[in-house]
Amino acid sequence: MNAETVAIVNLVNFKSAIRDTLEYALKKNEFSTSAYENKKKIILTEFTGRTVLHGTIENSGEAGERLKEMIQKLIDAIYSDTSTIVKVADDGLRVDDAQAVTLFDLVIPVHENIETMIQSLIRDCRSKNIDVNEGITLDKAEERFYRSVALITLSNRLMSLFNDYNAAMNESKGAPNPSANFISSDIAHVARNLRSIRDLGRVTDDRYKAVEDNALRVLDYMTGKRDFPVGGNWKNIMQQLTDSLNALVAESQKAFGETFAPVWKEYVDHVHKQQEAAKKASEPQQVSEEPSEIDPATGLPKA
Repeated sequence: MNAETVAIVNLVNFKSAIRDTLEYALKKNEFSTSAYENKKKIILTEFTGRTVLHGTIENSGEAGERLKEMIQKLIDAIYSDTSTIVKVADDGLRVDDAQAVTLFDLVIPVHENIETMIQSLIRDCRSKNIDVNEGITLDKAEERFYRSVALITLSNRLMSLFNDYNAAMNESKGAPNPSANFISSDIAHVARNLRSIRDLGRVTDDRYKAVEDNALRVLDYMTGKRDFPVGGNWKNIMQQLTDSLNALVAESQKAFGETFAPVWKEYVDHVHKQQEAAKKASEPQQVSEEPSEIDPATGLPKA
């Protein structure tokens, strides 16, 4: 594995932890504390250590500073002791899913920036005829998984907000009210994030695009940008979208795992070899403690 592929794998591992942070936008009964701690460790290690990410940020001028601020903001908001979104408690992990909109604003820009960084590295390698096909394949699998996860978390939040909005409007008998206005603002915010997932995406296969198109179609129904189908049923439309998103996520997760496992093993083996080589290079030369044979003619050790 060459150094350039190592760099890509390193960055993909970091953005995988960023991707998995979207989990905390879901409404779930239980979250794994160990999984949270593992994501935290990866993000902090890559961000603060002498890593590819750290080096790239330091050498990227103002763009690097902006990304550094984004990542630090994400860490402070989700992976610090002062986080109000995720708390490690004696009875497990407590997640405030009501802050999902804030979480999207923290996670999505970081992941998109890391992917831009990877694409820049890939272009540079291609211009120099450096083979990084293994890294490209891994990155494509991660991108498909990430966008599938983003689609389901954003769509689920939109459907929940839409139901809340309708409930607020029904309660006021269709009259504008502060609660409905607040929810409407959140819907617009999440909708922008959903459209950015489509607009910034590089996943082009028909299977993925069909589900993505469906999610954006349902969004258009919600926001009045497309006429609701005659005889359509909201419950059925939302259930069909949910089912298609669940299937896409499961499929993308499996494909990413199958791609990641062998590449990660090769990466770890490479890192271990590099560490062993560095260790040997830093070890002092061994001096034999056995006495030399003296030449009686010279009084010096024999050659």
